[in-house]
Amino acid sequence: MRKLILPFLGMLFLLVSTVNVQAAGQGQINQTDANGWRQGHWVITASMKATPGFKPEQPVEEGDYKDNKKVGMWKTYYSNGNTKSEVEYKNNRPNGKYVTYYDNGKVEEEGNWKNNANTGGFKRYYPNGQVAQEKTFNEAGKTAGKVVYYYSNGKKELEFTSNNGVEEGEMTRYYPNGDVKEKKTFAGGKVNAGTEKEFKMVNPPVTLDDGIPDKVASTDPNLKANEADVKVKDGYNKLYDDQKRLVQDGEFKGGKLYNGKWYKYDKNGLLLKIEMYKNGKYVGDGQID
Repeated sequence: MRKLILPFLGMLFLLVSTVNVQAAGQGQINQTDANGWRQGHWVITASMKATPGFKPEQPVEEGDYKDNKKVGMWKTYYSNGNTKSEVEYKNNRPNGKYVTYYDNGKVEEEGNWKNNANTGGFKRYYPNGQVAQEKTFNEAGKTAGKVVYYYSNGKKELEFTSNNGVEEGEMTRYYPNGDVKEKKTFAGGKVNAGTEKEFKMVNPPVTLDDGIPDKVASTDPNLKANEADVKVKDGYNKLYDDQKRLVQDGEFKGGKLYNGKWYKYDKNGLLLKIEMYKNGKYVGDGQID
C-alpha cells in the first residue's frame, strides 16, 4: 500500500508544481519596470488598442518587449481568432522572417524583412493556397533573378528576369490555360524595338476562381483616393489592383472612398504607407503592421 501511495504523492506534487509554474507564468505578462517600460511577454487586447470588430478581451497582438521595444516573434490576430501575421522584430523594427495569413488561416505572404525592405526569397499566395508570386530580393530590397507570377489555377501568368529591380532579357506572358500570350525582350528595363510578339490562344480557355473580387483600383501614387476611376456601390468595399493587392478598404459614397484606408505601393510591390480617410478627406497615415 505504501508503495502505491508514494508514486501517487509524487505525481500530485508534480501536478501542483506545474499548475503553480503556469500560474506564475501567466502573472508575468504585461509587466512594466520601475521606469514604466514594457518588459517581457505582452498580450495586447482590443480594449488596450481600441480595435474595432473585436471583443474587448480579445487579443489583437502579442510578443515580447525588452526595454519598451519589440523583440523576437510577434503575432497579430483576426477578430475570428486566426493568426493574421507572424513577424520577427529586432530593436522595435521588423527584422527577419515574416508570414502573413488570410482570415481563413491559409498563408498569404512569406519572406524576409531587413532595413525596411524585403530581402531574400519571397512568395505570395492566393486564398486557395496556390502560389501567386515568386521572386527574390537583394540586400537593397530590389528584385534580382527570376520573377514569376501565377494564375490561381497554378499556371504561369508572367515570367522574366530582374537585375536590381530592372527587367532584363526575355519576358513571357501566358494565358490562364498555359498557352503563350506575349513575348518581348528587355535591356535595362526598356523593351528592345522589334522584339514584341503576340500569340493567339491555341487550346480551350479556362475560367479562374481565385477567391478575390475583380474590382480593380488604380495604384498611381500621385492619385488621391477620391480620384480613382472605379465604379463601386455605396457601402463597404475592398478594391484590389491587377496584382490582387489590397488597395482600398472601407466605406464608399458616390463611388469614392469615404471612410477607410488607401494602400500605397512602390514599383516593386512593397507597401509604402497606408493613408487614412474620414468623411472623404485624408486625415493622416496609418500604422503598417
